[in-house]
Amino acid sequence: MVTNISNKSIIDTIAKEHNVSKAEAERIYNVVFKAIIDQIEKNEKEVTEQNELTIRLPIGVLRVVKTKAREGINPQDPNKKIHIPAKKKITLNTKLEDLKKKKEKLERKK
Repeated sequence: MVTNISNKSIIDTIAKEHNVSKAEAERIYNVVFKAIIDQIEKNEKEVTEQNELTIRLPIGVLRVVKTKAREGINPQDPNKKIHIPAKKKITLNTKLEDLKKKKEKLERKK
């Protein structure tokens, strides 16, 4: 099962929980994600040199991993090979129980 969490739903939650306008909530949302992206960009050299960057976030561990270029099989024509270029992949590793504990802690602060 795949569930998408939209930017809009996060912004709506911020607006409701903090009693601010949706425009202000969107500014808050953008600041948070810009801070995460800035940290990744600031440490991008480390990814190039070590092939991996780990960033600890309150909701889990964000990993940026550099993959090598490789040959693959063309999905439209399995008899043909295709070149898959090197790229950087981002993954978020977290445990559901850790997220539940974090949520409970935040709810107690209200």
